[in-house]
Amino acid sequence: MARYTFRPEDTEPLLEGLAILGTGGGGAPEWGRAILESDFAHGRYPVMVSLAEIPDDCQVVCGGIMGSVKILESMGIEQVVAHWEESFELLQVTRVMEGLLGRRIDYVVPFEVGGLNTPVMLTLASRLGIAVIDGDALGRSAPETQMTSFIGHGVELTPMPLIDFQGNVVVVSKAADPTYPDQLGRWVVTHGGGLGANNHYPMTGHQAKGATIPGTISASLRLGRRVLEARRAGEDPVAAAAGELGGTLLHRGAIAELREQESMGFYFTTAVLTGPAAETMACPTRGPKRNR
Repeated sequence: MARYTFRPEDTEPLLEGLAILGTGGGGAPEWGRAILESDFAHGRYPVMVSLAEIPDDCQVVCGGIMGSVKILESMGIEQVVAHWEESFELLQVTRVMEGLLGRRIDYVVPFEVGGLNTPVMLTLASRLGIAVIDGDALGRSAPETQMTSFIGHGVELTPMPLIDFQGNVVVVSKAADPTYPDQLGRWVVTHGGGLGANNHYPMTGHQAKGATIPGTISASLRLGRRVLEARRAGEDPVAAAAGELGGTLLHRGAIAELREQESMGFYFTTAVLTGPAAETMACPTRGPKRNR
């Protein structure tokens, strides 16, 4: 898939696949649905390109929404998405990055796969009039900005401009420790309305080709289509997902208990699962970052 234009019929399978690969993080699919529906309603059709297609000398950046999922939920999906039609913080902070780099951004790449944080990069690309790269920096979701394949391949996180919901702009020009920008960003958004956006990992196309996990968005779309097909046919969707991913079913059970906690821009959930023969597993997860 060298170049692909998303259409309304892609929304549900894409979100289904992103939710599975996102492993519980990356934002709720309801947010991605609202974002994509707003795009299509406003005549924006995101375009995706394969990693191999981008020129070596192009300018690529990453980025995303920063803030707790609970803050987003308290604001309301429709209200936030409507606000973004008037003032889209992620677009604003990307313009700040262009000023820092002294050149136009050619492509964007998602930080992670997830129900919010992939669609929000699709809408950023469509609003910029550019394409999003079919890939990301994790192949799943993760809580913090420095947890990426980019860092592992020598791409610097900084400069990282960020903007909060109140319009305050902060730029981390350099960081001695890669955890610092995320820690500072979380403090900024926590004290600036609970929501914001950042832009980071400026890199060349050559660097992106070596540091990006390729094909994860198109893989999410294929996975979602397979799972939805299985449901329509009365087949086991879990088996269908495992077959598509080459995975193995380890446990089948039910969620017996959920414990939730909001702390420092993170949303923690501990799920207790029960299954056959009184098997029990406690699976703590951390919900969307920040850049979540």
